Amino acid sequence: MRSLVTFLFAFALVAAIAQDQTYNVLFVGNSYIYTNDLPTVFEQVAAGKSNSAITAGSTLASYTFELHTQNGDTQDLLHNGSWDYVILQEQSQMPAFPDNQVQADVFPYAKQLVDTARFYNECSMPVFLMTWGRIDGDQDNCAAWPPVCTYDGMQDLLTERYQEMAFMNNCWTAPVGEAWRQVRDETNDEILLYSNDGSHPSAAGTYLMACVLYTMLYDDSPVGCTYTGGLDAETAQYLQTVAGSVVQGDEEAWNYYPVVYGELDFVYQPPFHSVTTHLSYWADSMTVTINGNEYVFEDGDVNALQFADGTYTYEMVVHSECGDETFVDELVVGNGSAVNDETRDSFNVFPNPTSEQVYTSGVALGAPFVLYNNVGIVVNEGNYGREGISVRDVAPGTYFLALQVEGAWITRPIIVKR
Repeated sequence: MRSLVTFLFAFALVAAIAQDQTYNVLFVGNSYIYTNDLPTVFEQVAAGKSNSAITAGSTLASYTFELHTQNGDTQDLLHNGSWDYVILQEQSQMPAFPDNQVQADVFPYAKQLVDTARFYNECSMPVFLMTWGRIDGDQDNCAAWPPVCTYDGMQDLLTERYQEMAFMNNCWTAPVGEAWRQVRDETNDEILLYSNDGSHPSAAGTYLMACVLYTMLYDDSPVGCTYTGGLDAETAQYLQTVAGSVVQGDEEAWNYYPVVYGELDFVYQPPFHSVTTHLSYWADSMTVTINGNEYVFEDGDVNALQFADGTYTYEMVVHSECGDETFVDELVVGNGSAVNDETRDSFNVFPNPTSEQVYTSGVALGAPFVLYNNVGIVVNEGNYGREGISVRDVAPGTYFLALQVEGAWITRPIIVKR
């Protein structure tokens, strides 16, 4: 199908500054989380922004996703089902291993944890906590796997694998590792994020983790948080700024989207707008009210709607088992009505009804044309010639013929009979 004029429109999902939000958050991981007590630091960061969090955790030394799928305490917490968010953190080296090992030893258990969380609460959002490369790379595995011999090489692989887990499982990934990289690059390790072992987080590292998570879970910048985690005010503000900018600067990279959201793509194909519906994993349908008309769309629906030139304010209500969300936005339509009235009035099609050919008046030879059926599907297109426009190969019914005149498109209905 050929698009003549394209209006790509997406709803801008702009949330108000988060305040007075309380979330239940489960942490599943290992010593990277319990060092410096990340759950408590996260609670304090949320409180420092006038929000609150209730946290619990299953975090055991050197634990992997596979071990958590077998751990009774982890499973009991997941079965509780009361979690708004489940934070999932894999053993620090494994996601950077060769692809075949990650495919066998990481991805299946990541999916199992996600599936368990969603089985007991379909509205829970699992969030993969992207970890960071070791200060000088993974020297334990460097000889056998050279890509991890440096910090950047290890971080590149961690970032890639956590992104894969997020996209494969319709989850978010919290880009702690990339925020960590930015701090290292900008400060040359003057703000030391590592503890003495060059692996686990220092107090500053844990504070950065909490700020990244706060940004994602509350859809709010941590800048201005009154809790500084024992750091000096300047350092705390810098880490807040980095956390917010990394998350919000490339949300698509982290698969970061609202739990319940929808998007419409409008493509003008004279005389219709082809409207394609996109819904989030959790959304079931959406009701759109525009120009006084109400439509109900489901994910992947393609519909043909007609609009006159103008600006339309409309409302979209996205429905899901997790609750409804309402968004308001505008669609600007310009279908080429700038053609002068005399030319528009002189444009006719004949014979109409027709069975084989249709001809036009007021249109130059060679003018582009498109013939659509009544749901906006192209059935013929080309350039207008002396032989007219053939309708021999189309079924009887009502069609719309659009021709380009003076750089604009004029549309007329035609009826095909046999």
